[in-house]
Amino acid sequence: MQKFKMQKFKMQKLVIIVATVLTLSYMMWHMMRGHKVPTLILIPNNHVTLKYCKNFLSENFCDTIIKKMDDKKFVKSSITFGDDDFCTSKTTSLPSTAPLAKILNEKICDILQIDPMYGEELQIHKYDRHDQFKDHTDYFSKDVEVEMDHIKQNGQRTWTFMIYLNDVEKGGHTDFKLLNLSIKPEKGMALAWYNLKEDSEIEGNHYTVHAELPVEAGNKYVITKWFKSNSV
Repeated sequence: MQKFKMQKFKMQKLVIIVATVLTLSYMMWHMMRGHKVPTLILIPNNHVTLKYCKNFLSENFCDTIIKKMDDKKFVKSSITFGDDDFCTSKTTSLPSTAPLAKILNEKICDILQIDPMYGEELQIHKYDRHDQFKDHTDYFSKDVEVEMDHIKQNGQRTWTFMIYLNDVEKGGHTDFKLLNLSIKPEKGMALAWYNLKEDSEIEGNHYTVHAELPVEAGNKYVITKWFKSNSV
């Protein structure tokens, strides 16, 4: 009996050791890529699941992404409504096969705990001086035909995950007017929010309306990844 208890104790101890090693290995795996294990922190409000993570990307990683972007590949951002000055940023995509995209997609899906199959392709947005994106929502509107087509094909947009790649000299805040919240771009910081009503997989939450305010000095680089309710 005493021998059995001793063996059981040794087995429990072994389980603890293995779990500790796996945890440390996971942390080392992240640190080898130049960052700590990230955590999303909830921003208190009564209407939207909105979170942030400072230093989600290291400064060096942010610089590397910007340096690898070819300005010639940026084109005027495409939107489904609004006049010419509604959205004046430029956009380029980062193919999922690119080495940087693989690292980013893994980090984003890991922190959100979402299967990569639900994610859209990464997009990088560039805002020069005076560029902006006026009040809008990221979920698709059932009242706009082209957006309703998106819902039918791949489902509704659920999560938005955004990363600031640089500090902006002046302006360029992400402004949630209905939440009375304006977020200053901070190099390496991630911002994530759930676009739908908590009890629905299709009804958009209008409290997620937000704007990218005009850049008053310098420029602004942002990575955006959207997720959908159906596999992409």
